[in-house]
Order: sequence, then C-alpha cells, then structure tokens
Amino acid sequence: MTSTCSQVLVIVLFATKLVKEKLDELIAQSPETAFEQSILPVGIEGKLAKVDWKKRDVLVGVLKNRKQLDICMEHHFYHIPASRVGEEDLPIHYVAIYQSRNLFGKESGIFLYGEVTKCTLLRRRDIRELPKNSAELYYRLDVKEWKKLKTPIAVREGAQVALFTNLFLLLHSREVPDLRIASEEEFRLYYELKRLAGTSLSEETGSTPCYRYGGCLLDYEDGKVRVIRDGKIVYTASAEQVVRHPYESFGVIRRMMEK
Repeated sequence: MTSTCSQVLVIVLFATKLVKEKLDELIAQSPETAFEQSILPVGIEGKLAKVDWKKRDVLVGVLKNRKQLDICMEHHFYHIPASRVGEEDLPIHYVAIYQSRNLFGKESGIFLYGEVTKCTLLRRRDIRELPKNSAELYYRLDVKEWKKLKTPIAVREGAQVALFTNLFLLLHSREVPDLRIASEEEFRLYYELKRLAGTSLSEETGSTPCYRYGGCLLDYEDGKVRVIRDGKIVYTASAEQVVRHPYESFGVIRRMMEK
C-alpha cells in the first residue's frame, strides 16, 4: 500500500512539474514563437517562409473602362503612367487586373494576372492599340499570357487598392485589402483575426478560440473579438463587424496590440 502511494505521489509531482514547465514556456514566448503556433492552411508555411516582404513586384492594374480590358486581353499588355511608378517599384514581374465595382458590377474583383516579359517606357501616343494623342510618358508592360486565379479576389470595404503587392499575396488572398499586408507577422495576425471571427460565427468549436501576440491575447467571447492586455480588455469588436470589415478591424486591433 505504501509503495503504491509513493508511486502515485511521484507521478503527480512529475505531472505538476511538466505543467509548470509548459506554463513557463508559454509566458516566455516571443511574438515569433507565438506566430509559429498559429494555424495556417496546409502548404502555406513552406511558401510563407520564402516570401521576401520587401519585394513588391506585382502591379495591380486598374482600368478606365470595360473596353480597355478587352484590348489588354487581346493584345497581351497593360499600360500605366510612368508618374505612378517609382524607380523602387522596378522591375515589375507580374500584372494583375483589378475590375472595379463601378465598371463591372457583379463581375468586380481580381480574376486575371500575367507574367511581364517586357517593360517599355514610351509616349502615350505610341500605344497604338488604345489611341490617344498625348506625349505623357507611360510604361507598356507586355504579358506572356493572362492566367485565371484559382480563387478570384473579391472587392471589399471600399479600401484603397494596393498599387503593388507580391505574388504570394496575389495567389493566397481572398479580398482586395489582403494585398496590402506588409509582413509575415501581419499576415499571421490578420489570418488569425479572420479565423477567430469565422470560427466564432460558425460555432465550430465548444472551446474559446484565442491567439497570443506578444504581451496581448486576442480571443472571442459573447459574440465579440477582444484584445486583452495585462488581464484587462482594451478593445472589443463584434464578430460580425470583423467578418464584414476584416482589414479595417485588423488595422485597429494591430495598433491596440502594439501599444
């Protein structure tokens, strides 16, 4: 009997030690460690590790009218005023076509993109496919072929369209504001924010979903996404609001969490 009690005591002490070590580990985590534990879709981690966030070599091209889209598709090119492209934006390796709600209605969004094979600086009047008697300098970007995105990028929130983004975001974004994400940290926090709100609304889990970022905790309770710092709730937003305006909510919550 005494031997059995001793064994139970050893097991309890060992388990207690493991729990304490795990708690110490969680408390000591850096933001980077917390990011590594975020839940991302299968296959994304490897791609995310290779992204150069300083490289924004995908031009998101807007259109003046529906005819311009037809001409660009037929002749495999896109053109943009040189004044809108800085030296730091070159070279441009891809072009994605943004179809605005004003021009395309239900067909709005980003559906097409292509690899740039040639970038030429010329006068606007020299772009023969879309005649205009102007001496303004333009970049003509010849495209190898126009491809369809596997998942079109939807127009949301009326946010300003990012003029430049990267290929990773182009291929893995669901809404136009997503293209403005500027770092791996932002990507992970933004994804977790949308996941928390979406999970909460769909009631996929009976436990309280949460995500740790530095010294703050992002969680969901009673229909609201909350930012908690030092045991105090410093910001709340309804899950419905986050789902409707994810990038806007992300900006506010990120600032709150970085204070």
